Amino acid sequence: MATTKIRWANYVIDGEIKATIYFDELDTDLYESKYKGNLYCVNGCEARIKFTQRKNNTKFFSTWNKEGDLHSEECEFHVKYKNKIGRMKLIAKHEAVEVKTEHILNTIKNRINSMKGKKKPKKGESNGTNVIQNIGVKEVNVVNEEGGHTVNGNKNVYIGSLDAEYMTEAYVDLRKCVYGKIDNVQISDGNNEETYAYFNLVNKHFKVSVHIPPAFYYSENNNILNFKEFIKVLQDNINLNDKEYIFVGVGFIRHKKGEGLNLRILNKDHFVINETSYDKILRDREIKELDYTY
Repeated sequence: MATTKIRWANYVIDGEIKATIYFDELDTDLYESKYKGNLYCVNGCEARIKFTQRKNNTKFFSTWNKEGDLHSEECEFHVKYKNKIGRMKLIAKHEAVEVKTEHILNTIKNRINSMKGKKKPKKGESNGTNVIQNIGVKEVNVVNEEGGHTVNGNKNVYIGSLDAEYMTEAYVDLRKCVYGKIDNVQISDGNNEETYAYFNLVNKHFKVSVHIPPAFYYSENNNILNFKEFIKVLQDNINLNDKEYIFVGVGFIRHKKGEGLNLRILNKDHFVINETSYDKILRDREIKELDYTY
C-alpha cells in the first residue's frame, strides 16, 4: 500500500508561488526564519504545510492541525484519505472511473497550453495534481488495463496534472496527467512478446519513467514493428542530442520492480512528445522542436 507522505510544498508569498520546496532541503532554523506559515499543499490546495525536524534529524512535512479538510477532495492528502481505508477508497475511485480518449486528449491539450502560457501559478491554482478539470456529467467508454472496454455512465471525471519532478509514492495507483522532461529512452532486449520500453523522466529524488508494456502494441491499429520503429526514432533524437523533449501523457502510476515509479501507458493516443503524437512521429520520423521551455 502506497503511503501519503508529503515531500513537496509550495512556498507562497502574497498569493503567488515563489518556489516548490523538497522537505529535505529545510532545517528547523531555515523553516522558522523564512518558511513557517508560508508553505502550502503542492497540489494548489488552501491547506498549509508545516515542517518538523526531530532530535534524531528525521525530517518531514505534514498538514497543519485542523486543516486536513482544506485539501481538495481530489487531493491525495485530504484528511479522508489519511488512513489505510481512506487510501484504498481513493485508489478504488480512480480505478473505477474510466475516461475516453477524447477527454484524455483535451486534458493533454490543456496541460500544453498551461506550459506555453508560462503563467506563474497562484495559490489555489496549481503546478501539481490539483489542476483538475470538471468536465461535467457524461458517459465514458475506454479500454481498461486488461484490454477490455468499459462503459461507465454519468460520472464526473477528473484527471489531475502532475509534474514528473514532484512525483512521489503518494501518487501510486492513481490516474494522472504527467508531464516532464525526457532524459533518455530505453527498450528491452527480450523477444517480441516481451519487448517493452521506458522513457526516463527527470526527477532528482526518485527514479521516474514512462513504461510502455507489450499490451501497448497489441492494441488496435498498432503492432510490434511500428513500436520498435517509433522507439528507434525517439532514441535517435532524444538520446543523441541535448535538445529538450517534453512528455505529456495520461495513465496510472505504478511501482517499478525494485525502486522507482512508472507511469503506465497502454494507448498510443494517450501521450505526446513535444506536442507530437505517436502516429505523426512514426510517419515523419522526427519530433518537432518547441518554441518554449519547460
